[in-house]
Amino acid sequence: MLSATASPPSTSWGVAPCTPILKGVIMSVHKDLKRGTWFAKIKYTDWAGNKKETTKRGFAKKKDAQLFEQEFLRQKTESPSMTLESLYHLYMEDLRHRIRPTTYSTKESIFSNRILPHLGQYPCDKITPKIIRQWQNLLVADEYSPTYLKMINGQLVSLFNFAVKYYGLYVNPMKSVDTIGKSSAEAMQFWTVDEFNRFILTQSSPLHKTIFMLLFWTGMRVGELLALTYADFDLEKKIVRVQKSYIRLKGKDLIGPPKTPGSNRVVSLPSFLVDNLMSFFESLKPLDPNARLFIVTRASIRRLHTGAKKAGVKLIRIHDLRHSHASYLIHIGVPIMEVSKRLGHDKIETTLRTYAHLYPKEHDVVLEAIENDPQIIRGSNQGHNGCSI
Repeated sequence: MLSATASPPSTSWGVAPCTPILKGVIMSVHKDLKRGTWFAKIKYTDWAGNKKETTKRGFAKKKDAQLFEQEFLRQKTESPSMTLESLYHLYMEDLRHRIRPTTYSTKESIFSNRILPHLGQYPCDKITPKIIRQWQNLLVADEYSPTYLKMINGQLVSLFNFAVKYYGLYVNPMKSVDTIGKSSAEAMQFWTVDEFNRFILTQSSPLHKTIFMLLFWTGMRVGELLALTYADFDLEKKIVRVQKSYIRLKGKDLIGPPKTPGSNRVVSLPSFLVDNLMSFFESLKPLDPNARLFIVTRASIRRLHTGAKKAGVKLIRIHDLRHSHASYLIHIGVPIMEVSKRLGHDKIETTLRTYAHLYPKEHDVVLEAIENDPQIIRGSNQGHNGCSI
């Protein structure tokens, strides 16, 4: 926590009135003679008229149990003076069924490791722009990547927005602080077709060769590929239907919808990839049409790096095979709208924002088109006819 021994500032950073939602609250602290510790017992009636009781054990001091009671009351009465950690738990419970499990897990990790250790014990209405600036400086000093810094900062912005909207915090203090990090990396890594061809020659396993070929030649996300079944393919029509995604979370295999509604799509397959898939499927017979085809571990990522070193090509992440496919399509002149559909982006703006830098000669194409237009009148006096513009 920032200045761990210092007390939070006494001035409130904008507090809107809050209305208590608990009735008949009875709080008591007791000594646990068997364990030699203290525990707090709280009875109350919630907003719906239900009688509730909670007990929290294991406090070393009586004062600690009493502090727990106070914080519990602040949280349950939706007071903006609750600690940031208490607000975080309310926020995560609210989001539990609203976001994808992977997104939920990412939020948990960022808050647990980058935000709560520094700011968790501050009352929400006592966290000032100055405190946030100090926290940001600690993050910048740790030399995280610009995109990761942007992500961490954005998580705290979202938490305070939640507090403003639902828990009576008058203003989001993040609005008064400059952001940190960048929304995209400086340079995107990808392979050309030549680099991929050199890499794929290093792969002897039919399973991994098929995985890498599908990723490079379709631009699918890794989770989308790992969820594929035989029933998703129609090799006669040369298509694969992308309609689900796989993740492994907390030791469990989960199949859910793809990242966005636009990610539900049909992806066409080039003939050489169809031939490879036919051979691969033949080697798997008998096939369960509804079973996952590609059951692999993180060792596949190591295969990518090992193969890249053998082939003498630059190291990239496995997700960069998706970027490689997009860059290839752009290079051969596929319209950006079609690139966007194939990648499963909801909006063409997402595709443009991600891959605009892959059009470095766009201005040359425009200039060449203007210079070669036969309708244009040539000559040094062109345009100087006394008319004002």
